[in-house]
Amino acid sequence: MKARTMFLIAAFALFLALTGAGLWYLQTENFQEFIRTSLIARIERDTGLDCRIGRIELDVYHGTLQVDDISLEAQNEGAGFAFLQIDEIRARFSLSSLW
Repeated sequence: MKARTMFLIAAFALFLALTGAGLWYLQTENFQEFIRTSLIARIERDTGLDCRIGRIELDVYHGTLQVDDISLEAQNEGAGFAFLQIDEIRARFSLSSLW
């Protein structure tokens, strides 16, 4: 019984440590850059346009997303020139809505 209790305590402590590390990672610059490059790749794939994003800030704790300096530009100027510049996009979300 004592070994089982120690195992459950150790498993719970490991769970808390991994959860804490995951929540900490969500606030790092590395994660923000991962989100930015993933968003750029998805936009370019879906639109066929070159995409540039200056800065992205995702705050999972407060449910906010801010994207600055977005530009979409045609890869070639054959059929016509397409260009879109957006200075800032702000969004709010709830984690419960993502389930």
